[in-house]
Amino acid sequence: MKKELVLAALLAAAPFTAFAGSLNYSYVEGGYAHLAQDDVFSFRRARFLSARPEDVKSDGFFGAVSVAVGESFYGFGSVRRGTDTVEVQVYDTFMGRVSYTYDADVTVTRLNLGAGYHYGLSDSTDLLAEVSAIDTDLDIEDESEDDGGYPNGFGGRVSVGVRSALTDAFEIWGKGNYTSGEFYDSELSASVGMQYRFGPTWGITGEIESGSSYSQYTLGVRASF
Repeated sequence: MKKELVLAALLAAAPFTAFAGSLNYSYVEGGYAHLAQDDVFSFRRARFLSARPEDVKSDGFFGAVSVAVGESFYGFGSVRRGTDTVEVQVYDTFMGRVSYTYDADVTVTRLNLGAGYHYGLSDSTDLLAEVSAIDTDLDIEDESEDDGGYPNGFGGRVSVGVRSALTDAFEIWGKGNYTSGEFYDSELSASVGMQYRFGPTWGITGEIESGSSYSQYTLGVRASF
């Protein structure tokens, strides 16, 4: 009887011991995303009129995927999208003053696509290095398409960090990021995240990223494979 109880306990613990301390680089995830963008650019509405939205704080969704390539490399991609209604100030460049204001829907979309390398510092901790292309697009209601619309923000990013499995089911990671391009000029940011795993496949994730001109956080569900 004692042997049967011990065997039952081992079988019940098997889903957790199977992934104890492991770091999986193949997964898909998705959930809620919040994006806050400061220092929003102006855009042209007419010959002597330019418009500038106030800071955008959008709520929406995110999706991400990562695929392990060999023992040390992985590819990844993500999309974050949200919408906010903000006040837009229309500035008369000829008269040198604000002409009028109006409310507009602003949709922020951020795409990130890249590749990474992980080096084992211990059985449960990896050093990370990543390079990626990042694109930030602001779609503003009533922007002037005749004058090219609102500029997209395409650029490149380099990230370094650490990822560690603290317990059988709990892991954390942190990264420092350098982004430069059309939208972000030599932007430094930091990101920290965590995952709580319910088994070898499913887990809950959360991540916060903050820079001098933007911040974002996500809360989602991850399926590892």
